Amino acid sequence: MAYTSVHHLIHEVPEKYLKKYNVKAIPNYDPDNKETFGNHPAGSYSAYYDKYSRMGDIGDEDMRKYYLANLNCLDDNIGRLLDAMNKQGLDKETIIIFISDNGGEPLTGANNAPLTAGKYSLWEGGIRVPMAIVWPGKIKAGEVETTNVSANDILPTAVAAAGVHLKDPTLDGISLLNPKEDRLFVWKWQKTWAVRLGDWKLTNTNEDHWKSRPSAQYIKPILDDFSLKLFDLSKDPGERINLAAKYPEKVKELQAAFDNWCKMNIGKY
Repeated sequence: MAYTSVHHLIHEVPEKYLKKYNVKAIPNYDPDNKETFGNHPAGSYSAYYDKYSRMGDIGDEDMRKYYLANLNCLDDNIGRLLDAMNKQGLDKETIIIFISDNGGEPLTGANNAPLTAGKYSLWEGGIRVPMAIVWPGKIKAGEVETTNVSANDILPTAVAAAGVHLKDPTLDGISLLNPKEDRLFVWKWQKTWAVRLGDWKLTNTNEDHWKSRPSAQYIKPILDDFSLKLFDLSKDPGERINLAAKYPEKVKELQAAFDNWCKMNIGKY
């Protein structure tokens, strides 16, 4: 299931949740409404979208409430799905994996604290996401796994659970039934990239927030340029202490790992 929630337009949520979080209903887009916003022409969807998404007519406090209303709705409807599975006895033979596609969007009222930034960036607030797995009788309930994993691991995990062995060497993921320590993780988006090996992360990411002003929950990066920044995430998950100057050899090691990944994946990404 690919939910679009929690996502802008954040005010699009059933009325009962609006009432629960004490926020007003906002009319749907109407092309006959000749209201303008910013530089957008009257009646355009762009004017409507920016008005209610880019910290326009919705202030920080209400934006957060709309976000929580969306999250509440999402939670309730996942509950409906799980209840239906339980009634049909499917819960005992089903692997349930819950994961977000990216960190919280700073414009929707998401709170990624203590992580820096959010969606659209390669700071931890943009790429570190929650994952929960339920598999009765196979995975012990209540355990917390600290090994680094990736959404790329979902396919190999599901296939392995079905008893099938994958032989495709181009797949990046591994089965989470046999997790590995100290895997190399690489992220690349436009001119920015990040690489992680164990607790160390090297990135050139910047953050100019081209989407507009973020909400009050946003944690601003310590640097907003394309310089190389090195962090020990075991001690500094919020990426507040740049260790690049202190550990130049670690910078070279991770830079080489990233360069090698690029060479190995030319034409693939």
